[in-house]
Amino acid sequence: MVSSNLFDLPQTALPIGSLVVVSGASGCMGIHICDQLLGLGFRVRGISRNVKKSGWIETMFTKTYGPGKFELVEVPDFSIPGAFNAAVKGAHGVIHTAADTSLDLNPDNVVSPMVSAAIGIAEAAASTPSCSRLVYTSSSSAVADPAPGIVRKITNETYNEETVIAAYSPDLRQDLVGGHTVYAAGKVKTEQALWKWYHSRAPNFVMNTVIPSPCYGEVLYPKAQGFTAAMGVLKMLWDGNGSEEIVKMFESQWFCDVKDVASLHVGALLLPQVKSERLFAYAGKYTVNDLLRIFKTAYPSREFPEEVENILEDSTEVPNERSTEVLKLLGLKGWKSLEECLEPVTKQFLDASR
Repeated sequence: MVSSNLFDLPQTALPIGSLVVVSGASGCMGIHICDQLLGLGFRVRGISRNVKKSGWIETMFTKTYGPGKFELVEVPDFSIPGAFNAAVKGAHGVIHTAADTSLDLNPDNVVSPMVSAAIGIAEAAASTPSCSRLVYTSSSSAVADPAPGIVRKITNETYNEETVIAAYSPDLRQDLVGGHTVYAAGKVKTEQALWKWYHSRAPNFVMNTVIPSPCYGEVLYPKAQGFTAAMGVLKMLWDGNGSEEIVKMFESQWFCDVKDVASLHVGALLLPQVKSERLFAYAGKYTVNDLLRIFKTAYPSREFPEEVENILEDSTEVPNERSTEVLKLLGLKGWKSLEECLEPVTKQFLDASR
């Protein structure tokens, strides 16, 4: 039995104390994954595009877990062939969370480099004899766009082909929503390319993908990380931005807690019985009005945007049963509620404004 403050694992696919490589280690999700693996006794090598900018991570983790447990290495350009070879050397497992979250409106700048990076790190893992597990962070955007009020069923084979078409359309919105469409297209093409590579290449490792819906929750080191990606847009809403552009970013759909998703990555990496699976991190449904009500209940003296009238709720059926089972196999109770997701991060928003 392997235990930490968070998990109870009867056995693990990787030996405790072995090396796990995590790309995107400074991201909101990536840093939680690193933290949970370190808590279980693994050594972690984080990948950053700029070590000088992200060096605080190594300082923080060394302070918490002691020397020799975490190291940060630099890979400036993920799309160059062989870029990850040195970073992955000696690893028993690899988790690729890094993605282009710039919201660049030009798909040529986003899609192909994202695919190249994922295939590149997979090739590096395949060339590393010790590596027996690879986990890729996909996105609910790779599966389907939000469709409030429409009854539909998502399956393990569902991909968001429509968003790829939209990303290359001359009618692409020239705002945050359009940037997210391009990001989503990159996620679609990357996950598809990875699975195609995996089945044709047949490497000597098990690959799983984790598919998070929008992630909210505690930022591990907010003073150093700030609020980026979904948490950054959430802060815009918290700060009173109720514009159509921002509200559109919170279309009715599913959500998940960032720590739960980090744990799902740990399960995809370490549970021997989880093999060649797409794990859907969908905790529950929400609307932008749910966010606003939670904000207003917790902080009645603050001003927030007005609720949206005649809002439609999500009616999508999703295959999240296996992901729920994986969390329970780790010894967790299951998914956090929306209130549990928002409580710590809204306190951090408040602290940041003081």
